[in-house]
Amino acid sequence: MAYDTVVTQGTFVGTGSTVIIPVRSDIDWMSVYNYTQIATPADVGFQYYWQRGMPIGGGLIWTNPAAPTFGALANPAGFTLVNTSIPFQVVSPAAITDISNANPPVVTSAGHGLVTGDIVLISSAVGASQLGGIPFLVTVIDANNFSLVNMIPIVAAAAPGATSRVRKIGNATYWNPYVCIITNMTAAVNAVVTFSAPHTFQTGSQIRFQFPFLTDGSYGNYTSLNGNTANIIATTASTITLDINTVGLGAFTFPVSADGAFGYTPAQVIPVGENTATALSLVPPTSTLGDAQVNVAILGMKLGGGANTPGGANADLMYWQAGKAFSNNGM
Repeated sequence: MAYDTVVTQGTFVGTGSTVIIPVRSDIDWMSVYNYTQIATPADVGFQYYWQRGMPIGGGLIWTNPAAPTFGALANPAGFTLVNTSIPFQVVSPAAITDISNANPPVVTSAGHGLVTGDIVLISSAVGASQLGGIPFLVTVIDANNFSLVNMIPIVAAAAPGATSRVRKIGNATYWNPYVCIITNMTAAVNAVVTFSAPHTFQTGSQIRFQFPFLTDGSYGNYTSLNGNTANIIATTASTITLDINTVGLGAFTFPVSADGAFGYTPAQVIPVGENTATALSLVPPTSTLGDAQVNVAILGMKLGGGANTPGGANADLMYWQAGKAFSNNGM
């Protein structure tokens, strides 16, 4: 009986940063060749390989074209499957043993396996249950500790129970822009909103606030903004600046939970449209308007970037092949 494989191929020039390759047929294996380095008689990666079953972010590497040497890649230098039709897909779980009240809070999770820039979800964190289900950007401190970059301090340190977990999740790139969770706001002539994780809003977008009304007074006077709209006049990776004056609203207070039994819907910013008075820039290749709704999912592979990675160093010419394999399991 015949065995069939759908093969796709292509090329790109490395920038030294992560590369995402969309592949129409999904992927069961992938090979990448560094055409720039393949003739270099040095200990430089020139061929890379991955197939299903290998660790997330891993793969194989061949270095030194003059005398090829075989080795393994470690996360995040290797290959990671991407499916943006599943926003916030769970990648890996790890136990939590402590959450501090530092600024920002530090989470202790032995052997967490995260890297700076990952997005995580926390669950069942006794004493800090208000953090549950919110996507947080992290900065890795060491192999056992990381901080929640955009979170203001919690009131008391937490010693979560045995079921407490942190899970790495994928970026929600399917919906653009997408709803974001508010962790802080400034009382200013032009309010600055901080999100728990990076956003995809752009200058010229219009948003609506959604604040819950909690009996403990969380969010302070900012609940008065519930249902109001505003226009974005500036952005950073995790903040937006708005054309609203919040000078009189005082301090922003994030919800506090001391008993692990706190349930609520966190404050959110929701995309609702655009400010037509603002010139919108083109954002190639997926949209024609800077703040357009772009909801196109991809299947593909994320390649680690830099020297000795399948994403290549800056200006490296890379060729790749990927396949979706079909077999009859030996029949």
